[in-house]
Amino acid sequence: MSNLYNGVKHANREMPEFRDLADGYWQSILVFRWWLAGRLGVKRRVLVERLTWDSVARRALPE
Repeated sequence: MSNLYNGVKHANREMPEFRDLADGYWQSILVFRWWLAGRLGVKRRVLVERLTWDSVARRALPE
């Protein structure tokens, strides 16, 4: 994520591919949601189970 961020922010860095930016976006959302759910007390077992039908997870995780 830091390479993607720095590639967009700094003119002297190589611009990341659009697909890499899109993947990073969805992965960041998934990480935040996973973290927040854990802080709210959702059990890890439940989180893993729900990844199978989560639309964000389908976009963020490789097949």
